[in-house]
Amino acid sequence: MIQRCDLNYFKGADFSAVELPYNQGNYNMVVMLPDAGKTVNDLVSELSLENWNSWYSRFAKADVQIQLPKFKFEYEEEGMIPIMTDLGMGVAFNPNGADFSRINSNADLYISEVRHKTFIETNEAGSEAAAVTSIGIAVTTVGVDPEPINFVANRPFVFFINEKSTGSILFIGTITEPATE
Repeated sequence: MIQRCDLNYFKGADFSAVELPYNQGNYNMVVMLPDAGKTVNDLVSELSLENWNSWYSRFAKADVQIQLPKFKFEYEEEGMIPIMTDLGMGVAFNPNGADFSRINSNADLYISEVRHKTFIETNEAGSEAAAVTSIGIAVTTVGVDPEPINFVANRPFVFFINEKSTGSILFIGTITEPATE
């Protein structure tokens, strides 16, 4: 998948990164590509809230020719009750302690099951994550353009999907064996 367009781009000390808009700009995917000779683990070891905020604040519009591999992930977790109990929600799963009377005052309700499923796919048509989809961007050029920044994800990389107004990261993943065509 190859595309040339204006994207937010940042060149860090040991990596380069692009921001790919989703939907109407409310969400985006950030792809961080370690420099040659660096690994995904090198990049992940540098991740912290402070570094992420610093890097993200320095993205700027640039003419980028991006090449990304197609990828697809699906994950389903059925054993969410212990996880959510550890987060302090245990009473909601207790038939004798849960209080959902504001939902239904005629029955004693409790949560008996929690499942979590995530999905992300990136291909020629764009990218879809859960219910979030992107719109492909095409650029029409006239005359002679300067050379774009080449961003070729042909080695392992890290990606994030975040909500822009809050900065909340919704997904994070790594592609360890990118298949290029």
